[in-house]
Amino acid sequence: EERKIFFLNFYDQFLKYFSGFIISKNSSQKFDGLIEIKDNQFFQTITKKNKFFFFGFEKIKKIKNNHYLTYYQINIDHFFLLIQELIFYLLKEEGFFLHCSSIVKNNQAYLFLAPSGGGKSTIVKLIQDKDKILVDDLGIIRKIKNNFYLFQTPVREKNQYPKSFLGYKIRKIFFIKKAKFLKKEKISLEKDYQKYLELFIKQVWVKKRLTKKTFFLINDLFQKKQIGFYQLRFKKRI
Repeated sequence: EERKIFFLNFYDQFLKYFSGFIISKNSSQKFDGLIEIKDNQFFQTITKKNKFFFFGFEKIKKIKNNHYLTYYQINIDHFFLLIQELIFYLLKEEGFFLHCSSIVKNNQAYLFLAPSGGGKSTIVKLIQDKDKILVDDLGIIRKIKNNFYLFQTPVREKNQYPKSFLGYKIRKIFFIKKAKFLKKEKISLEKDYQKYLELFIKQVWVKKRLTKKTFFLINDLFQKKQIGFYQLRFKKRI
């Protein structure tokens, strides 16, 4: 009975956070990774220097290093860590995580970047009545056929909004800054390229360190003429 409760709890949590990413069994979608969820009758722990760690998942090197084993007795937060690990592997140098908030306007993504506490969540809340909120804290940027798209992550964010696996072409990127007034200025990358490139890189979330290929990918994004770069000053009040 206890094992059944574990299973039902995990199943309910899985549907709550990942329902927008589930595809049909008959879909022709290619599968890039495998997460095997098994029943484990007891919790495994690892002891190291008088510290005890719960065993959440393991990587099985059977199919190109993207096969993972876990158990439905783990909680949903442990499963989020596994999902992050798998996405890091699948992205490689074709994309990256970015700390940002975002809305969808005219079926295109508008991104807002700032350091922690700089107003990323506040700015999208201020305009949520007009436009759909896409990302609250963490998104995925991928380059597909020479265009850059923003995708939602299946990872839980500070404020939870409806999610799906759809990507949106990036139209504008705003570097936001708190001020006593509201003002939008188009950035001249010819003049301040290095300054805003460094600000952008500070919001890139990498597992270990920024690789050369990821840096070149970011550089390509800054070269896209279809993407507008702006500085947005606003009063942080909601």
